[in-house]
Amino acid sequence: KRTSDNLINIQNLVIDIDSHNKNVSIEEIHNQISNIIPKLINCLSIKPNFINETGRGLQLWYCIEPCHVSLKKVCINAITMICDDIEKVLKDETLLKIDKASSSKLSGLFRFPYSYNTKSKTWSKCQLIHKQTPNINTIISTLSENGYNRKKIGNYKTKSKGKRNYKFNTYSKTNKYTPCLIHR
Repeated sequence: KRTSDNLINIQNLVIDIDSHNKNVSIEEIHNQISNIIPKLINCLSIKPNFINETGRGLQLWYCIEPCHVSLKKVCINAITMICDDIEKVLKDETLLKIDKASSSKLSGLFRFPYSYNTKSKTWSKCQLIHKQTPNINTIISTLSENGYNRKKIGNYKTKSKGKRNYKFNTYSKTNKYTPCLIHR
């Protein structure tokens, strides 16, 4: 099932940009998408790894170094910052808007590119932009340097299970988010 309970680690941040206006034709949406894609590629602080045209919108896929699901708040914070960056690029667009609620649901990470959209009755089309996979630190640092606000999320915490200690360092002294380390 597509629930966050079944998520073990996070490898992608996916931003949904859709048109929910049923009075707009698919041709109009595709025209706006073809105008928006070059703007997104040239103007965003962090470029998506690939852009997936879904039929009635698009998804921006940011591939990251895998991090444990315990860092989901950090990833949602990064998604919020990315959405703010995208909104600046899309401010004059009329048909397509960021679906922040859908983008922030980690169960949405079970999406697949090159899949069939039953609502628009079309196959998605993907465009590879680059193959780099930064870690979540790099994304948040880059967006922070470009003026997007970040929240301090989490502190060092330990979960004890029998004789084993599980240590999750989600916010270090250098104000960098670090991947979850499980010590056995």
